[in-house]
Amino acid sequence: MKVDDLVMDQGQRRLYVFERKLSPESEIRGEQLSGLRRVIIHNAYLTEEVSDLLQDAGVEAVPYRPLKSTEVHFYVPAQGHLHIVNSRGIIRLQRDLDQVEMLEHILGRNIAVQVNHYGNQRAKASKRFRDFAYDLVDRAFDKLKEEKQHIQQQGSIAVMLGPHEAWEGALQDMEIVAEEENDFLNYKILKIGDKVAIAFDYIFADQARNVLGEFYTMVDSHFEGLDVEVFHYGKIGLLNSALAIGQVCVPISALDEKRIHGGDRRLSPIHNQLYLDEQTAKRFAELVEQKPFTGTTVNTISVLGQTRKGLELNLQAGGDFLDMEWLVMASLDHGVHSGYPRIRNIRYYFAGVGSDKPLEGKTLGDTPEPKEQESRIAKAFVELIRRGK
Repeated sequence: MKVDDLVMDQGQRRLYVFERKLSPESEIRGEQLSGLRRVIIHNAYLTEEVSDLLQDAGVEAVPYRPLKSTEVHFYVPAQGHLHIVNSRGIIRLQRDLDQVEMLEHILGRNIAVQVNHYGNQRAKASKRFRDFAYDLVDRAFDKLKEEKQHIQQQGSIAVMLGPHEAWEGALQDMEIVAEEENDFLNYKILKIGDKVAIAFDYIFADQARNVLGEFYTMVDSHFEGLDVEVFHYGKIGLLNSALAIGQVCVPISALDEKRIHGGDRRLSPIHNQLYLDEQTAKRFAELVEQKPFTGTTVNTISVLGQTRKGLELNLQAGGDFLDMEWLVMASLDHGVHSGYPRIRNIRYYFAGVGSDKPLEGKTLGDTPEPKEQESRIAKAFVELIRRGK
């Protein structure tokens, strides 16, 4: 990437990358700043598998979690090698590669990069991400056995996707039936009033597609004539100058950044119930205590690689904000009933909170996160599920 074209300035890039790649401990970080020479990304591996690989090779590594990363990293001071575990997905790999490239520029020296694909093939690694999703959802449905009759009688099941910490203050009249923490994605099975919901933790780009696709497969296999209600929340970037950080936004259409930059500005619809269902939209606005902005989202991949020219093209094409999941998930709705005939309806409830305005220099590199507003959206979703929308 051409550093001079990037929206983030040098200080923002430094903070962004250091918080997501280097150790939070000053002593280890100091060693990395002076001694890091090679990065090995273990693509579609689990943390335990990478730990075993290093141990079998007789390598003494220091494990840590960067301040703003869900994945474990291993640093080998004796070699100056950083081992990164990618157990999340294809786009996560691209994000890691972007961050390493930027780290090389910031440190001002060559850093060798090696990608260790599972099965020694990129295709096998990509397939393993889908296997992770299938196995995860299969385990979750196994834990739903005792609730199966109740869910069938209710006629619907809710899925929440977004950071768990955002709704943890809404646990009144809520029971955690089962939960699991793992490298790929954490989840909790909840009873919200008399409703059953599966809450997946912070989810990332193609990981959302894989998980939802397998979720629909399981619903189609285990139930007959069920409605699936999909609630997704998270932080989004803002393009529209009329929007302020902290603004709650509801997507009703989407553009793809890669296509925009190739000259294709075709819109894809997002059938968002927070816009289409007047009563639900009114309830949601009351719960988040503001009138949400309805507009067009742009499906993006690289935050670190954002350029002013690219973002201006997104804005000129009609984009109001940026995200990585909504277009991916909404695309599963098109033709889904022919693939899953035992599902009655799939309804989407998507909302995000503006966290940065990159065209104005307010980037994810140093802009405080609007956690209170994100929590308000998550808790509003809990209430919509509790009340039956």
